[in-house]
Amino acid sequence: FPMLETQPTSVLDLVLVDDDEAARNSLAVVLEGSEFVSRYLLAENTKEAREILKTHRVKCVVCSEALPGESGVDFLTFVSDAQPQSRRVLIADLADGELLSKAINSAKVDHVFIKPIDGSDFRTVTNGLIRVSSIADDDGTDFQDFEVKDWLLADSGGQTGLGDTGVLEALEDITEGDGDLVLVVDDLRGMRDLIR
Repeated sequence: FPMLETQPTSVLDLVLVDDDEAARNSLAVVLEGSEFVSRYLLAENTKEAREILKTHRVKCVVCSEALPGESGVDFLTFVSDAQPQSRRVLIADLADGELLSKAINSAKVDHVFIKPIDGSDFRTVTNGLIRVSSIADDDGTDFQDFEVKDWLLADSGGQTGLGDTGVLEALEDITEGDGDLVLVVDDLRGMRDLIR
């Protein structure tokens, strides 16, 4: 899936993608009473949703599976590549094992709703996903100069901790320069990317 051509600048709490106008409007009413959803947009199809993603970072994307042109799982797979920090929710008509497997493994969805959707459950799940989102609200902070440095610790005979010479040498190498320094040490690339 292609990445977004431009970097989105503003933040939305949620984008809801559903071609069924009645279902879309019904869930929008539920969102109106939500504690954590104050900025959201509705999209009738994935083309509209892709346009929204070009200009907005989105904390949570909710998408129906049954859409004309592109399935919800395929769109959420695109979202997982284009905005990996966005939480993803799929709405399916049936509990199909193959669909659920693809949703979890390809689109990396956080939750799947099977129709009909209970409004209270929908609000609870979306509130929770937005609350734990790692996407910060617009606060004017500019992270363009933020850089993650990949480095390996020198072999210290199985020792770990700041007393290791490998750690101290690595710290000495990267502490040159002006400004604040944040050191991220994690052996899982996914965690380093998430912190980024």
